[in-house]
Amino acid sequence: MQNTITVVFFTYSKGIGTTYHLVNQAISLNQVNQNILFIHGENEQEPGLNDKLISSVKNTISEKNLSFFLKNHSNDSFIFHCQGFQQINSLKNINCNDKKIIITMHSYRNAAVFSRIFPFIYTLLYKKYVNKWIFTSNHSLRFYKKWCFFSIPTAKIPLGIESFNSEKSSIVLDKFINKEHYYNKNTIYLVYLAQFHKNKRHALLINKLTPYLEKTNARLILFGDGPELNNIIKLTKKKNIRHKIIFPGRISRHTIHTHLNNASVSMIPSRSETFGHNFLEPIAAKIPVLASPTGVAEEVVIDYKNGFLIDFEEESSSEIEKKINLLLKINSAEIQLENRYKWENIASAINRLYIELSI
Repeated sequence: MQNTITVVFFTYSKGIGTTYHLVNQAISLNQVNQNILFIHGENEQEPGLNDKLISSVKNTISEKNLSFFLKNHSNDSFIFHCQGFQQINSLKNINCNDKKIIITMHSYRNAAVFSRIFPFIYTLLYKKYVNKWIFTSNHSLRFYKKWCFFSIPTAKIPLGIESFNSEKSSIVLDKFINKEHYYNKNTIYLVYLAQFHKNKRHALLINKLTPYLEKTNARLILFGDGPELNNIIKLTKKKNIRHKIIFPGRISRHTIHTHLNNASVSMIPSRSETFGHNFLEPIAAKIPVLASPTGVAEEVVIDYKNGFLIDFEEESSSEIEKKINLLLKINSAEIQLENRYKWENIASAINRLYIELSI
């Protein structure tokens, strides 16, 4: 890439701040291209992310200082790699020698009423500004292109995952009754990593798993928080299975794998995912998954090998039980996540895109 072209990479998302996954992506990108300026948010998804970014990459500034920087480099050429449309809005009136914009489509409206409308609206509003639209899964790319009704320049580049180790937590805390549960090798642990929103379908999972939880020693661990959490707790009490379910709340990204290493099966009934790290993380931890066919699931879940793709609404409780029992028999040593989901490989793919746009 020519020295006169600077890549500006945003490591934050609207309403979240600097994010865990974008920081990891930035660190890997910095290793293959040191002519990137990384922009961090004023807020953070969890404490320490901005410090981690600043100490790990060559060039970084905060979002509040970006306008000043660009004013002082108006004769330069830039490739802006945005993580949302709000960032594109902030760039519309920027004066520079040459400006190209990439957007990674991390999410868009998942609600059924809006999901077919927003691809058209977003594309109509932003197609004249965006030089490349990156989608992180085949599923989200197909869906978006089906409903945007325009021809747009796209690329499919997934997100990545850090290496997992074999460390295990010995205890998981049910945050809402302040009770510690000691992991037991004789207990079956079903886990679900997701925020409590309606499209994550926790209620559906509870309803489908109730017969299984009632007659086995299994425990269901539901990590995360969100607006539907209290409703789900009430549902478990109504079904008299509250004692079989553990609600740890939101946990640090750094400790997720230590809990996954205790899991028997990961359950992912989400209605919709744009990508879905919760499909990758269990497989990286050599845990089989029972998952909805959304996001990246169709690209990583292989029936009888590392999990099953099912329709949670159509599948009966007894059929779900049969599949759980089959997954418990899988040799975990044979569960592998493909190398293409390593951050260094994804950074190389993104950098090739930067080179393509700089020509």
